[in-house]
Formats: sequence, C-alpha cells, structure tokens
Amino acid sequence: MIGADGFGYVMEHDRWQKFPQVGRVEIGDFVEIGANSCVDRAALGVTSVGEGTKLDNMVHVAHNCRIGKHVVVAAQTGFSGGVVVEDYAVIAGRWGSGTGADRIARGAGVGLRRAHLQNRAFGRNRLGTPARPLKQHLEQLANLARLPELRREVAELKRRLAELERK
Repeated sequence: MIGADGFGYVMEHDRWQKFPQVGRVEIGDFVEIGANSCVDRAALGVTSVGEGTKLDNMVHVAHNCRIGKHVVVAAQTGFSGGVVVEDYAVIAGRWGSGTGADRIARGAGVGLRRAHLQNRAFGRNRLGTPARPLKQHLEQLANLARLPELRREVAELKRRLAELERK
C-alpha cells in the first residue's frame, strides 16, 4: 500500500479526531517494496523512499519518514512517523522505531529483534534487545554461554568456603 493515511490524531473535545494527512509519497527509481508493506503519505510534506532501496515484506514506513538511497530493510520492520534513515543503512528484521526523532546514520547496521524507544542517531552497528554496540552484544552472548560453568565454579567455591569455616 502506497499513500495510505498516516496514523495522525489530535485530542479535541475529549475524543480523538483524525488529523488530515494531506502530504504525499515519493518513491525513487529501482525501489522494491515487498508484499503487505505500507508507505504512508505525509501528514504535511513528503514521505520518501530513496533510489535503489529494498523493503522486504511487512515493512511499515509511517508518515513523514525519509528513507535514503540504497537502504535494505528486512521483514517486520516499522518506522514511526518522522524517522530518517540515511543512505546505505541495513536494517535487520523485526526492528521497530518508537519515536519520530530517530536518525539512523549512513551505512549503519541495526540488529535483530529490538525496539528503539529513544532519540538516538545510530552511527555504528548495534544488535540485541535492548540494542547495544555490536562488540558489547557479542561479549554478553559469550558470557551467557559460560553461565553454567560459572554456576558450578561458584557452587564449588561456596562448598570449599564452608569447609574452611568449619575448621
């Protein structure tokens, strides 16, 4: 779906009223948009998807987003209103942007199964839930794999300490 109304409402007289979505959508050359994806038109102004960008199935680009050139976005990704994705970024699947002030830097990689709920410019690869710099995420995975061994070591140390205290 290209050009659907953005999700824009204002509270008026104790009820939600639709904010008119009168902007437009611009799609660059050589863009691919997968099945069941949606690019909402802007509330005001433009929602854009840059040249050569590839959107997988089930990607949602909300009103007033600007997706740069040659960006790759995997399935089940959602960009909330006003997000900017600079050129050559790579977005892994099941990623979600929670604010309209996000900016994903040129060439950045954003990782699997994470929700981004803060205003932050991504300038390096991040992975995990919550997202962390790639090196930190990999270190945490390595530590997690060692957990059973560490538990056995702690139990053994506790046993030895108890023996020493009895003497």
